[in-house]
Amino acid sequence: MISALMMTCVLLAGCGGRTQQEHFEDIRGAIADAGSIAFTAAVTANFEDRTEEFTLDCLRQAGDWTMTVMQPELIAGVTAHMSGAESDVVYGSVMLSTGDLTDCGILPISAAPVALDTLTDGYLSSNWTENGNLAVKLIRDDTVTVTVWFDEADVPAAMEVAEDGVVKATCTIENFTTEGSNDGITEETDLGGDPAGESGT
Repeated sequence: MISALMMTCVLLAGCGGRTQQEHFEDIRGAIADAGSIAFTAAVTANFEDRTEEFTLDCLRQAGDWTMTVMQPELIAGVTAHMSGAESDVVYGSVMLSTGDLTDCGILPISAAPVALDTLTDGYLSSNWTENGNLAVKLIRDDTVTVTVWFDEADVPAAMEVAEDGVVKATCTIENFTTEGSNDGITEETDLGGDPAGESGT
């Protein structure tokens, strides 16, 4: 009985007595506090009648996003901006006619930034380990949820945007970096902490 109780405590508390939820809160706190965030996102957008793929360079500074299209080549170099205070996406000189990806107005070019913003401020619905690494599901609003899978360094590796249970976009993340902090101190943000998957549930 004692050994079973001890095993239960280990599973619940995890390494160092920290839960998986606490571990996730540390990760997203560091991301939310970063002065700038940059990454490349390979996005697959699922429309009702077709699937489209994009590769984007995404940069967030002071809460505002800049997304530059890398692929497809036909629209490479097109840049869009999304303000932290507004959900509208504004293009420099070209308007992409891809249409809304979701009923609430999420576009393919904004799917990755929306997912990352939900990572920082969405309601945590569930968390688990997958292939030894942390994964979480977050609620953005009444219809949209975001699932994030982290790698062994606690960096977002993949994100999924769903509306009413239907997957609308999947994003594979590469070259994820954070710099500085919102308080003006310039330093690299260490996402560190216990390796995902060792913190328990």
